[in-house]
Formats: sequence, structure tokens, C-alpha cells
Amino acid sequence: MSNAVDVVCPCGETFRTTQRLLDQGRGKYCSKACMYRYRTRPSGLTYEIKVENKAWFKPGHAPTASAFKPGERNSPATEFKPGQRASPETEFKAGHEPWNLGTSGVMPSGPEHPGWTGDSAGYDALHDWVRKRLVKPESCPACGKRKPLDLSNISGKYHRKISDWQYLCRSCHFKYDRENIPGAMTARFPERRK
Repeated sequence: MSNAVDVVCPCGETFRTTQRLLDQGRGKYCSKACMYRYRTRPSGLTYEIKVENKAWFKPGHAPTASAFKPGERNSPATEFKPGQRASPETEFKAGHEPWNLGTSGVMPSGPEHPGWTGDSAGYDALHDWVRKRLVKPESCPACGKRKPLDLSNISGKYHRKISDWQYLCRSCHFKYDRENIPGAMTARFPERRK
């Protein structure tokens, strides 16, 4: 070793290192275990802050969690008091009929729904509607294989009729569309064209 120097580790063991390592601030410990055990941060260590975080605590501000002592009230004028009614004009009173009395749910479904679009529904909405109503078979009716099944339109018109839909496996679905209704889906739903 050139410029070899004997150094005593804080653990008491003497070891050899080079002057170059000592000049770089290294070579003070005999092993990594001793380095992790005995090293200390330099005093007066400062950081140069490039950008100040707006969420940092600033002197003079009250910390959010400990701003109030236990039992101390935040704002007595605006806090809720026991027995106080929030809005007496709009609350339900005895003898009133509920607004949804006699309805099957909060919002009507089907043609009674205000957002019902009928046969002009989009591709995904129409498939969701059919998927909720058409029972999915165990296997593909065309080939009999148990593969993941897709919804396939029979006529190519994409009507909202359950009889106009069937479940087929992916390969049978593509084959059926190519042979029977080529281009029907992209003609009906041009936004689905890739």
C-alpha cells in the first residue's frame, strides 16, 4: 500500500488505510458494521432550499391538530347544539306523504327513465342492456366449446330486442359477422371504427 497509515477504529481495533482515503473523509472505520455503529452527522449541517413548500409549518401559525385544548370549543356561535333543528322549513313532518311513495325505486327504469334513448343507444349502453337480460349459456351454441363468450347481434340492425342477440365464442362471433352481416357494426356505430 502506498502511503499506508495505521488508524485506530472507535471500536479499539487498529487497521491500515491510505492517506488519500483519510483526506477524502473516508477510512475512519475498520468495517461497515463499525461505520454504521459509530458514525455521527457533522454538526452545523445546512441545506440549501431551492423551492419553499406552501404546506410547511411557519412560526406564528397554530398547528392544526393541537390548536385547541381538550374540551375547548372551536367557535361556539356556529357549532351544532343538542336539540337544534338544521332546517325546520324542509324537514319531514307527521302526516306528510313521502315524495317517493308508490314508486319501485328512486329513479324509474326503462322507457320511463328521462335519459332513455331506445334504439339510438350507443354501442356500450346497448350491450350492457342486453347483457343484463339475456342468459349466458355454458358453452358456445355454434361450436360447443367452453370459451369466453361475446354478445353477437343476429340481424346487424342492433335493435333493443333480446331475440336479436346471441352469445358466441370470439372465433364464431367473427366468423358469423364476416359471413352474415359484414360491416354492420361500423356502419351503425362509426365511432367504434379503428
